[in-house]
Amino acid sequence: MRNTAVSRVRAATRGRALAASLALGVIVVTMTTPMRAAAVASGPAAAPATSTASATSSPVPAGFSQTQLLHGLKDPSVFAFAPNGDIYIGEQSGVILLYRNGLLLPTPVVSLNANNVGETGLLGMALDPNFAVNGYLYVSYTAPVTFTSGVVHPLTQLSRFTVLNGTASLASERIFLRGNQIQNLHHAGNDLKVGPDDKLWWSVGDNDPSLTNAQTLANIYGKILRLNLDGTVPADNPFVNVPGATPYIYALGLRNPFRFTFLPDGRAMTADTGSSFWEELDTIQSGGNYGWPFYEGQCFNCGYLDPSYAYGHLPVDGAVSAVAAYSGTSFPEKYRNVVFVGDYNRTDIEAVQFDSSYSTEISHTVFDSAAGTIADLQQGPDGALYFVSIFEGTFSKITAIGPFPPTAVATATPQTGPAPLTVVFSSAGSTDPHGQPLGYAWDFGDGSAPSNTPNPTHTYVAGAYTATLTVTGGTGGTQTATTTTPVVAGHTPPSVAINSPATYSAGDLLSFSGTATDPADGTLPPGAYTWQVDYITHGVPQPFYLSEAPHPFYGPVSGSTTGSVLVQRDISTDPTSFYRITLTVVDSLGLTTTVTKDVAPTPASWSTTASVPGAAYYVDGLLTTGARTVTDRSGITHVLAGLPVQNLAGIRYRFQGWSDGSALTDSFSSAAQGSNHVADYTPVTSTLPSAWTSVDVGAPLKAGTADYDATDQSFYVDGSGSDVTGTKDQFHYVYQIMPGDGTITARVRYQTDSDPWAKAGLMIKQAAQAGATFVDAIVTPDVAAATPNINGVGCTLNGCLAPLPPVTPTMGHGVRMQYSNAKSVTAPTLPGYAAPSKWLKLQRTGGTFKSWESVDGQTWTLVGTVNVAMTGPVTIGMFVTSHDVGQFSNAAFDHVQVSAVAPVAGPWSDSDVGSPAVAGSSSFDGSAYTVNGAGADIWGTIDQFHYVHQAMTGNGTMIARLTSLSDSSTNAKAGVMFKQSTAAGSSYLLIGADPNGQVKVQYNFNGSVGAGTYTYPNIWMKLTRAVGTFTAYLSGDGFTWTKVAVENLTTTDPATVGLFTCSHNSKVLGTATFDHVSFTSGP
Repeated sequence: MRNTAVSRVRAATRGRALAASLALGVIVVTMTTPMRAAAVASGPAAAPATSTASATSSPVPAGFSQTQLLHGLKDPSVFAFAPNGDIYIGEQSGVILLYRNGLLLPTPVVSLNANNVGETGLLGMALDPNFAVNGYLYVSYTAPVTFTSGVVHPLTQLSRFTVLNGTASLASERIFLRGNQIQNLHHAGNDLKVGPDDKLWWSVGDNDPSLTNAQTLANIYGKILRLNLDGTVPADNPFVNVPGATPYIYALGLRNPFRFTFLPDGRAMTADTGSSFWEELDTIQSGGNYGWPFYEGQCFNCGYLDPSYAYGHLPVDGAVSAVAAYSGTSFPEKYRNVVFVGDYNRTDIEAVQFDSSYSTEISHTVFDSAAGTIADLQQGPDGALYFVSIFEGTFSKITAIGPFPPTAVATATPQTGPAPLTVVFSSAGSTDPHGQPLGYAWDFGDGSAPSNTPNPTHTYVAGAYTATLTVTGGTGGTQTATTTTPVVAGHTPPSVAINSPATYSAGDLLSFSGTATDPADGTLPPGAYTWQVDYITHGVPQPFYLSEAPHPFYGPVSGSTTGSVLVQRDISTDPTSFYRITLTVVDSLGLTTTVTKDVAPTPASWSTTASVPGAAYYVDGLLTTGARTVTDRSGITHVLAGLPVQNLAGIRYRFQGWSDGSALTDSFSSAAQGSNHVADYTPVTSTLPSAWTSVDVGAPLKAGTADYDATDQSFYVDGSGSDVTGTKDQFHYVYQIMPGDGTITARVRYQTDSDPWAKAGLMIKQAAQAGATFVDAIVTPDVAAATPNINGVGCTLNGCLAPLPPVTPTMGHGVRMQYSNAKSVTAPTLPGYAAPSKWLKLQRTGGTFKSWESVDGQTWTLVGTVNVAMTGPVTIGMFVTSHDVGQFSNAAFDHVQVSAVAPVAGPWSDSDVGSPAVAGSSSFDGSAYTVNGAGADIWGTIDQFHYVHQAMTGNGTMIARLTSLSDSSTNAKAGVMFKQSTAAGSSYLLIGADPNGQVKVQYNFNGSVGAGTYTYPNIWMKLTRAVGTFTAYLSGDGFTWTKVAVENLTTTDPATVGLFTCSHNSKVLGTATFDHVSFTSGP
């Protein structure tokens, strides 16, 4: 939240909701509509709009004039120029006015039914290129829409109206596009322009506080959209082949692109209003992802596109609110390649000068410090700048009236040396403001005759001199400018050299040293040295962008003959970028020598392509199609990403992974030997394996899908849904039926981040129905601890080199185990647990469930153990929920294994006796029985255990070998049993062993006979029934039996016989295993 004292005071005193929210960034505006109306009525905007056309005393640069054309407007937010000279002015309330021949016409063009609370309302307007003929007027506004329920909600909307004779009927409205979310107070549908490509461009904010909108292709928010002039989708839009994507999207990852402009080469540049730290100018590229909400400002190697320019919030808070690339001819030539930026909070217009490619900022200066709360800024047909100020209610323009003087630049080579000294002078860099020829006059400072040539040569005798250059030009050719340069003849300056490597790679520590000698002083001491290092891109020195610091990149640093800088790994679009080391040495006479050495990067190249022609993928945040070869610098980190699903020529393709890995994203460092990276896509041709079923649970708004690739044995699952927790149960589920206990293991290769709480993972669920009991093991989207959602250092109140406050990442909640009734267990953090190394395992044993995580599928770390009641057959499988009903989350699973154990078969059955708190279970693998049982005890008044049994009538013999028993308690027991029935409290006789092998014969809750200690796995037990006499035997080998007890019990037929396990804890399962199990009827 941008909540400085300055912006709070401004917001309170101005009472403008749109203005306040622009100034504060993310803020809940507390003013109500009546308060807002009262503020309007009592402020300057309450008066009727008036044409003034009077010059103000605003501090614009010399030669410019700011003229207020209108005042008294009510929240003017946008304007557009018509081909006949008319200017259409839109007010936030939805009223569109017509300014003609210096007068504001009394009749509005149209009054839209607009919702204008907070940042909503009429914010964008554009005229059709053929407006003079068709009268088409395009508007971006927030429209109150009546839903089928009868409730009215505001929606962001793009519409077209037809203007006839200066007015437009509401009936002429044609709705082109609407948002699919209720519009919040902030970050709505913004700017609207017809581009040089004759397409309609629309910028839309992220509908704050729904920050994650900016990263999803399923809606229009946080995007730049591009439409045909009839509202249809251009065929060359970047995401037309991506299933589920909004096809109008041209670029994404933007916070609040309030205004944009077109550069002279036709590219769009947007002013993206920042959050707490950085304001951005982003040059829009087709399919570009600009990183919000993960980053704002420069993020370098983060896999998103960096802004062309970003400025921080010191010494004054900022809120970029307008932008205009200047391409006219009425301003002096120094304003070529300048983008004018309006900042609402600073109430100014600033001039950002770029190199000719508009990729590198050269300078940033205040152009007009009294522009007010600017909401729109454009270059007019006459080459002047026009702007509206929303709070002031004004419409103004800035014109170049002159005069403008030339600029003089002079250099002398050499500046010092032994007499006589011949010096070559240069006027290079001297310019006329309008590009006209200059006149030159050189005064050499020694009394000799002047020279009128641009670059004369002159010889000096011993002495110190000042040469002066005067140039004549500027407005009318009568303006002058003067500069000087010193010359000293008769003394020899120091001789200086720089030692450094000739080349570097990114990540290197670039070390350098110098030597300096002088005829007068000999070897010069360290105090004579001053170092500076500049990083130069596109011919422009750049700042050290880990803080908002001015260049140079390093220094000036004095007092040492050596130095070093760490070469950054930031991505430069110019492979000719280099570091320039500058060393200046001064001797005892004050004579200086400055030398430079340029250190070039080690060249590198790499290439990318897709396995399927026409398939798209991301390279450093830019959507790319086809093969691409890049000339680069060694050591630069690059980030690649695939698109989970694409449709090409009617065929659906899945992303399998990169040629060197199987994750959705990949990163590599460029190297001199080069590398090739292939995005592997395969057609979806196979159905799920026969055991598996795919279904939506809970009727998500978007129907999910799943398929299986037999080549890489991966399941691909696309799921929508609100969540899987509490009363929410919406997801896509790929499952099979599991009759009893079992385990599922899988690796989540990748998962798209539709939301911080998007979930992909494993699930055991009572039934594939909403509301059925479940336990799951989930992962959420990745977040690296070193990459918070905004740049980690920059400007604070302590200065521009101080670290920013720590930032909590906005995305991802790690690994968890969740189960019914909104309960969960958070997993410990494992080093290296990130895609594609995200393994999960989930196990059911009766009513006890366990989950594990692993980075390699070999070494497992327990996440949690929970007890959940499920009965009979259950479902087991993989699931995905997007945590956003309007979009998909995509996940890929491989190494999927389900290990289900078969339940006991007839004549055996199993059941809990006495209702332990945790349900028991049993299984038979063809040779051995596993019996999992809880239970407080089988003694006294307690009768709780798990029982595998069959009915018996008459006499019989039961034999089994007890091979193991888990150590749930020293009093846990397992063994063989005769019991009158499965009802708690019925009579019984058992042979039972504890975890240490101590064996007892117990009967009827109060009888017990010690039988000695035996060793696992050879505790053989035998019980016989002969009428009412029960005999217990034990053996260590199954051949030699020892009678240990004979008891007479009263029983009736039918009775039961079988195996039992009691953990001696009603809430914890114990597990016993048996083999050689048999029951024989008869004597």
